[in-house]
Amino acid sequence: MFGLFKKKKLDFKNEVSLMKAIFSRLEGFGEIKKQIDEGIITGISLPYDTWWPNFVKFSLNTKLLNKYEDKLRPTFTIMGITVFDSKSSVTTEIQIRICCGILTGFESLNSRLYNPEIETINTSGYWIKYSDQSDFEIIKDNLTKEDVKLVNPSEVYEVELEGRKYYHLIDLEDGDFIVMGTDKKIYKTTHDPYEIVEVQGSLKDIIQKFSS
Repeated sequence: MFGLFKKKKLDFKNEVSLMKAIFSRLEGFGEIKKQIDEGIITGISLPYDTWWPNFVKFSLNTKLLNKYEDKLRPTFTIMGITVFDSKSSVTTEIQIRICCGILTGFESLNSRLYNPEIETINTSGYWIKYSDQSDFEIIKDNLTKEDVKLVNPSEVYEVELEGRKYYHLIDLEDGDFIVMGTDKKIYKTTHDPYEIVEVQGSLKDIIQKFSS
């Protein structure tokens, strides 16, 4: 899940500590906590302010990603968790994104988190929001039968890039991803440098090309 992100060497100790503390408080997410403890988070990326200003996307250890990812698992968001940030003096809700059994990032609704105070985390009102498949239904007829099998319906969602609408299909490494435009063409989006480039071939061939 996920957008055009600035490629920076950012300290991510606070984010890892925050996730560890949250999943230590939540029941039923032992596998997610195990991923974090094993070091699946290797960095963070921050989005361009004009698109998704308070979302933090995790860079992931490829070996652990391959170990835990299950394409048959649904995508969902853990909602309703709050924490106080001492720098901004704001208590904000955190929404945590889980895709195919993998912790991929989180959004802080009220403001960007700078220094979350772990002891103020409140998980008592958390709930799960599952992604629907309405966007997948819009684009699936534009894919071949073989390519449809490569796309997780719950990972298809609408994004706006440079004033145009696209549909996210598949994440690549380092925050890049594959989208389909309303013109039914396939594009690769990259963040460093920032580009939206049309690519030719089947989705299978495109994935193999950019995952190698």
